[in-house]
Amino acid sequence: MFKSIRYKLIILYFLLVFIAMLIVGVFITDQFEKYHLNIVTDNLTYTANNVVRTMIKDVDLEENKDDIQENLLKSTISLGYEISIIDGETYNIVASTNIDFIDRNAMDVLDKSVILSSLTNRVTEKDIQSDNGDAYRIKHMAFSYKNDQSDALDYIIYGRASLDSVYQTLSNSTVILLRATMIALFVTIVLGYLMAGSITVPINQLTMKALKM
Repeated sequence: MFKSIRYKLIILYFLLVFIAMLIVGVFITDQFEKYHLNIVTDNLTYTANNVVRTMIKDVDLEENKDDIQENLLKSTISLGYEISIIDGETYNIVASTNIDFIDRNAMDVLDKSVILSSLTNRVTEKDIQSDNGDAYRIKHMAFSYKNDQSDALDYIIYGRASLDSVYQTLSNSTVILLRATMIALFVTIVLGYLMAGSITVPINQLTMKALKM
């Protein structure tokens, strides 16, 4: 009977620690993902507003497209980030860090829903899963800017960033949390066995003495 009580106490300790570690692990992973995705969003926003926009503000895109392209390639843009500048009238890409996009229509090579949504919301953000065999995600952001005088659409800055590093880091963190959980559960079983023994042994001794009386 007392062995049964001991095992029940060990199982109870095990379940308590397991549930606690599970809740903590899910919370940490969720917050970690949000934190790193927000960093990507902030970087794209800073690049669009403080790097690219400064470069092309009050500049005729078509007449200066070669200079814009040259300056864009020389600008300090984070590795894994892609920036395209879209003409507000034709939706043609006048400059891009991806040279394959230059002079192509943005509706054909970029996400149309993100572009159209930015026309009303000014800033649109969307994480899109790769449609090929590789399971990776890309963050898309579009920033639309209107002409100060006519209020017509002047240009759109479209940014893309690979989220591979974010989810690779999350995957590594999950493995670390799983290992920590396994270690914690093993320690729990050992300590649970010792603690349960400290409870059941005195009870067992008292029971033996009562039977002798």
